Amino acid sequence: MIVKEKFIFLAISLILFLELVISALTYDYKDIQQSVIRLTGLIGFASLFISVIMSNFFEEYKEKNKKNLFSHHLFSIIGIVLITLHPVIYAVYKSDIGVFLPKFDSWEIFWELAGRPSLILLYIGFVSGILLKIYKKFWRGFHMIVYISLFFGLIHAYLLGTDFKNPYIAFIFVLLFLIMVYVLIDKRLKPKEIF
Repeated sequence: MIVKEKFIFLAISLILFLELVISALTYDYKDIQQSVIRLTGLIGFASLFISVIMSNFFEEYKEKNKKNLFSHHLFSIIGIVLITLHPVIYAVYKSDIGVFLPKFDSWEIFWELAGRPSLILLYIGFVSGILLKIYKKFWRGFHMIVYISLFFGLIHAYLLGTDFKNPYIAFIFVLLFLIMVYVLIDKRLKPKEIF
């Protein structure tokens, strides 16, 4: 993909992100704790999708334009902080530390609560990115776990997310997911020295 097309692609992704934030912030929430739980989940999740989409611009990250790499890292950190706060606040709200543990009671329960293993996978992917300099040969495989994490998170949000009942919000996340899948395929087609 040429540079101009990539920036158009990124602009569309960022517009979707901003639309989502505006839609979430203008929603009439009744309970402040529920509002914070939902907003941290939505904005954190969207930030992670944008971060992954930005990772497709690797060749623009080199010395000539470190701002793009900084933006990728910024969205990653915002996403991880907010998506971590999502279950932390919920655990406090419910007074139940068990909200962090995956459940395997049934296929349906596993997928409804897929946000739990999603968070664990996300941390593995995040730590592998930090260890890039140390484990140059192995970091990429572990870092790719982020894609699986976001898939799990999407299923969890679709099955349990209150905001996903809003077709507009659901549509934005499905679109971000499809863009992420495209990014994954595009990366796999690039020569190893670029990706």
